Amino acid sequence: MINRNKMTGLGSKEAELIATVGRSGRRVFTVSEAAKLLETSNIDVSKIVHRLVQKRKIQRIEKAKYLLIPPEAWKTGEY
Repeated sequence: MINRNKMTGLGSKEAELIATVGRSGRRVFTVSEAAKLLETSNIDVSKIVHRLVQKRKIQRIEKAKYLLIPPEAWKTGEY
């Protein structure tokens, strides 16, 4: 389970996306899947995802498909 308190340096929407996707048990997700989980638009999720890729909290696998990097690996970079 992902602890939202350990997600320093993230905005509330970014932390919500990571926590919600993590709770769903997914490591790989699409923008559409995340939008459904968050009950928001694909455009809004795309913006959040873009920021998370820049912060290296998720990794782009292919167009609109991403890998959730576990928060415990953020400091070490190993996952």
